Amino acid sequence: DIVYEQTYGGGLEAVGEATVNGQVTITFTIDPSFVVVSPAKGGAAALQGYSLVGANGSVFAYGRAKYRGSAAKEKLVSPVIGAFPTPDGNGYWLATKGGGVLSYGDAHFYGSLAGLKLSKPVVAIAATPDGKGYWLALANGRVFAFGDARRVSPAQPKLGSPVVGMMVDEATGGYWLVTANGGVFAYHAPFFGSAAKLKLASPVVGGVPLPDGTGYWLAAAGPTSTDRRQIESLAEAYGLARGLGWG
Repeated sequence: DIVYEQTYGGGLEAVGEATVNGQVTITFTIDPSFVVVSPAKGGAAALQGYSLVGANGSVFAYGRAKYRGSAAKEKLVSPVIGAFPTPDGNGYWLATKGGGVLSYGDAHFYGSLAGLKLSKPVVAIAATPDGKGYWLALANGRVFAFGDARRVSPAQPKLGSPVVGMMVDEATGGYWLVTANGGVFAYHAPFFGSAAKLKLASPVVGGVPLPDGTGYWLAAAGPTSTDRRQIESLAEAYGLARGLGWG
């Protein structure tokens, strides 16, 4: 039950009692130049590390996280906006704003949206629980499935705010889409609540689910309220997820 918040400049700030190389559960960043790759889900040793991925495709591995390559020397058409690890932590995928997908380590390439004319930019990538497929989510809520991934959301959902993140429910194989105003849209996954009706002082930048699918956290780019007595965290907890304090 440790949450890390991404700080400007690529640093990690622990929320709660934790060491920097503890279990990383937040896989998004406040700084748009960096995203965090979570470690493998199985085994205590695999949890002792994390990787930072730069918008230029660079990858920095810390602790026991494994470096499997980067796109830093490649000429990317658009910046990297997301990353996701394989189930065993021996590989990862990078996704670009224009729909490109780069695979490293034991991550397999199942297709991309590169070269297509997209109505909105890609904002998130997430892999299926078995690592044999992945989804790419656009800012307008449209989701594209590759490999054994299956799209369970409408082709064009009605959203009041752009999508900023995607969470996978490992229990059902479904997913949640997270919007900048705190909305959560559940598709073949349980709905535990959202922050859409709250007056947020800062936009939501992403979310992460509990491993067993019984809850999730949403996190904002800053304090979610100007009144610290009302909401004392950068992260809002739903379901069995537990609030862990001010970042």
